[in-house]
Amino acid sequence: MKKIFIILAGIALLASCKTLTKTHIVTVNIDESKITSSVKPESYSVTIKNVVTQQEKNVTSTKATAVIEGVYAGVYNVSIAGSATEDGITKNYSGTVANVSVLADATVTVAAEVVEPALVFKEIYYTGCKYTAPGAEKESNYFKDQFYEIYNNSDNTIYVDGLCIGTVYNRTVNTSGYTYSLPEGEDVKDYVFTQYVWKVPGDGTQYPLQPGESFVMAQQALNHTLDGNTYGKSLDLSKVEFEFISEEIIANGRCTDNPDVPNMLVGHKCGTNKTLQWLTSATGEYYVIWFPEKKIAPENEITFDNGISTFPVYPIKKSDIIDAVEAGKDEASSKNKLYFSPLDDGYLFCPEGNYSFQSIARKGETKNGRLVLVDTNNSNNDFEYKTDPQLRRGGVGAPNWK
Repeated sequence: MKKIFIILAGIALLASCKTLTKTHIVTVNIDESKITSSVKPESYSVTIKNVVTQQEKNVTSTKATAVIEGVYAGVYNVSIAGSATEDGITKNYSGTVANVSVLADATVTVAAEVVEPALVFKEIYYTGCKYTAPGAEKESNYFKDQFYEIYNNSDNTIYVDGLCIGTVYNRTVNTSGYTYSLPEGEDVKDYVFTQYVWKVPGDGTQYPLQPGESFVMAQQALNHTLDGNTYGKSLDLSKVEFEFISEEIIANGRCTDNPDVPNMLVGHKCGTNKTLQWLTSATGEYYVIWFPEKKIAPENEITFDNGISTFPVYPIKKSDIIDAVEAGKDEASSKNKLYFSPLDDGYLFCPEGNYSFQSIARKGETKNGRLVLVDTNNSNNDFEYKTDPQLRRGGVGAPNWK
């Protein structure tokens, strides 16, 4: 009897081991019924992650179906991420099904839903710096080293293709008696206005930003510390993700184009304004990022009339704006604040002013191993000024796009 028991126990153990070592196939069907756009993602990134071991497998779907092989028995979270671009506008989609038990071949359906992109300005360096060239009797001002860092503060992958950035044109604020050539039925209170629109390139699938990653856009992607630039001052921006260099400035040879760094696209420039590079004020501006509701196009430009003269401006719908930060010269200038809720209730300034080599950086804390930034739509609460501008302060991740 004892021998029989041992034999049966051995058989049971062997069967158990086979169950643990046997792998299964998980088919993921993506439900696109909540996607209202006529253009759907060509494919999705599909991830299956073991809840206990944290091991994961990632595959790319064929249209709305993915097959994941080699999955051991266990409990898994299954997530998807994709994007689609229509008329130059990128929409991000994601979905997750949690605690899927895999004991045999299984099929899981995950619903794709629009992701509200939680992208935020992480750090903005606009003040510029001062340097003294060898043999010079006085300091020189330098402003070619401005940069803007954008952070994915969400739990979802966000494709930043088509993301727009600009500054609010301050002459269009406090508008009693002013007129705008907006389409009939549109309310001026629903818009802010700019004269330049810069846009991240890409077809909607080229630039995925993972949770906890940031990307940087620089006025010029150069090592600004080199002799001939600031002679040891400033920053090395030669390896950022994008630079604000236009075809116009490349053609006239006035700026050095870094061939290893993609150029931002000029989405629109108003009227006859020249677009060479994106130099913003060294005393601060009202910065906005947005995914446009409709395609950026010349025919959407309107005219602003203040009773004395007219200006061409480009309208940005407030509901399209993902993040807004207002920075100015000093505390006294806060009385001229441009916009409040729902954009930015606060007003920032760098105490030492322009050419002080100071930046504004968003506050945050680490939660579950990832930096989570403060975002209350009040820059006074959310940011602090720094005397040492840095890329990816706090050691956040960089995207693997190159």
